[in-house]
Amino acid sequence: MTPLLRLLSLALLLSPIVPVFAGHPVADGSWVSKSTEIPLVTSRVASSFVFGSQFENHPEASGNAYMGTVDVGWRIPLQIIDPNSGWFLQLGSRYERFAFGHEGGLPLPNSLQEASALVALEYFHDGDLGVLVQVRPGFYFENDPGSGSFDAPITAGVAIPVFKDFYALVGLNASFLRSVPIIPALGFFWRINPQWTVLASAPEPRITFQPVDHLSFWLGGQIIGGGYQVDRNPGRPSGLSGTVVTYSEYRAGAGVRWTADALSAEIGGGYSFMRQFDYARENIAYRTEDGAAYLQAEVRMQF
Repeated sequence: MTPLLRLLSLALLLSPIVPVFAGHPVADGSWVSKSTEIPLVTSRVASSFVFGSQFENHPEASGNAYMGTVDVGWRIPLQIIDPNSGWFLQLGSRYERFAFGHEGGLPLPNSLQEASALVALEYFHDGDLGVLVQVRPGFYFENDPGSGSFDAPITAGVAIPVFKDFYALVGLNASFLRSVPIIPALGFFWRINPQWTVLASAPEPRITFQPVDHLSFWLGGQIIGGGYQVDRNPGRPSGLSGTVVTYSEYRAGAGVRWTADALSAEIGGGYSFMRQFDYARENIAYRTEDGAAYLQAEVRMQF
């Protein structure tokens, strides 16, 4: 992939402007429906596994990947007029870990981790999240957190009504450990009817079909990853010891979601087209040559 195509794909897809509409995950991973009040307490546990594939130009090297995430959040109403409208301050935390099974001797991290806080200013109108400014200060590291692994990724987005049930999304994301620090993005959300919705917004564009209450099916993509500082390791080339790496993964898949009151659960799977470790400061990147199947599951609670 050429540098220009990599930049375009990042700008259009990787920028984690969160989906901001009813029936889709918002900043903390919770789900909001126009028929319900805004949840004040949210939590999410998610995991996925990508089966093994070889690395490009290194046929002796291969690897798989596991990801686990735990999110918790608490919204504080800044004004109490309408339970479905107004400004909220959200506070929370996240722990996320990638664990990699590598063979073949490439200088790749065995894990990448995030331990961060969440501070977000949100505006809801009639159950829809229309404005978001989010900061996630914390440590983004391999195994040993330190001052060099501190980052505070910023996400800002706004929903602009175009016509009934169709909104344009405009925003940006900044993360200064990532190889492309500032990324703008555009997208849209279209509620076609009560059964069908289209969300064209990173990091999880989706087409969702809900044939009955409490059950929906989705088809879409997913881009995951971020910027991290790797450990100082005498076994690595000197330029790759203690430097930063951007991990990226590009997926497409399908799944099913079940909801009931405060609880929801989802299972899915599909194909991971590429995984990449980009040591941008050293102009070195390792990417998989072929894709691999993946499986994912998550459980959310909100009230």
